[in-house]
Amino acid sequence: MSEMSKFKKFNFSSDGFSYKNVEYSFDDIRSLLFHKSRTTQRMNFVKVASADEAILLVGLENDKLIKLSFDETGVFFGFNRDRYNEIESLEQLYLVLAEKTFAKRMAIYTDKIETKGFFKYGGCTFSPQDQTIKYKKKTFQVKNTRFLRGPGYVLLKSKDYGIFDKIKQEVTLGSPPQFTTIMDTDVIYTLLEHYFGLRLKD
Repeated sequence: MSEMSKFKKFNFSSDGFSYKNVEYSFDDIRSLLFHKSRTTQRMNFVKVASADEAILLVGLENDKLIKLSFDETGVFFGFNRDRYNEIESLEQLYLVLAEKTFAKRMAIYTDKIETKGFFKYGGCTFSPQDQTIKYKKKTFQVKNTRFLRGPGYVLLKSKDYGIFDKIKQEVTLGSPPQFTTIMDTDVIYTLLEHYFGLRLKD
């Protein structure tokens, strides 16, 4: 089934949506992932073309996943398709779903805070009471940490991060401490601002 055919099978109803003739309510949505990227195609270091891609993943309570995407990359290198309008439509669809399901998706994390005192997201454990973020075996105090936002992730660096820390990381070939932000992006940035005083979103 083509990308457009899948997209056309997604339709809004009065209190939810349907996909492939199956009805869902907005409460059936547990998570949202939306990501856009641009690939620059080069030949002999010279830019030949660029291609945009967008993907929307709708996670449902029954553990099913609805995937919608558009990719401008063509079959032949440098000969891409214009999917600007389709990608814009997919983003608008995401924005509507995000607004309709924000409270439900937020409650998943706030309930964890109320019952356990922490929540897990993007490979890290966040503890509002202690004001700490744990990545693997390392714990970062929020007040002593710099947060560097990248496309789809946030890097964690101690404010006293120095040359020896950099060398150690390069020698061990380890990934820099970070957490991804492409799942429930609106929710995580709201949580970071409310519970940790971090304003990282645009």
